[in-house]
Amino acid sequence: PMALFPGETGAMTQPIGLTVLGGMTFGSLMTLFVMPAIYYVFNSSKERKAAKKAAKAEKKAKKAQKKTEKLAIVSALEPKEEENK
Repeated sequence: PMALFPGETGAMTQPIGLTVLGGMTFGSLMTLFVMPAIYYVFNSSKERKAAKKAAKAEKKAKKAQKKTEKLAIVSALEPKEEENK
């Protein structure tokens, strides 16, 4: 009411009322629309990094498993020292 309906002292209080009304409107819009969008951007980048890290770890585990399998095959094919005696 102070900003929209100036009375006797409207010349003094109207600028303050408009400032308060504008600030409240701006703050509400930032809270409702801009902050969730910023949160989404940062959160999605974290998720992408985590997925990339998990894929890299999975690839490394598969590579280690293949190496272990190759070593097991090679060691099974090699003659043992006890059999040679």
